Amino acid sequence: MTASTNEWDWLGPGVYFWEQNPARALEYAIDSANNKQKNKVRIATPFVIGSIIELGNCLNLLEPFSLTIRCAFVEGIKFIPTQILLTGYILRFVF
Repeated sequence: MTASTNEWDWLGPGVYFWEQNPARALEYAIDSANNKQKNKVRIATPFVIGSIIELGNCLNLLEPFSLTIRCAFVEGIKFIPTQILLTGYILRFVF
């Protein structure tokens, strides 16, 4: 798979997955095929691929402790110039 490097990728460059929700993944693919999602290239044939992912160093924003980490991160980035944040550099560096 090729990592996404769009300016609008909310967590920076990478490969994005719909965890435990293949129906939502297919909905997104169909929306993309119908130009309802922002993409560089229109999806010609919407489909979903299943995968098994071995998680290593990751931040699960559904776990209570991870929310504590997120809050500390958000407080810390308040002091970083906006132009640096807009590049996604901080997210790539931290994660």
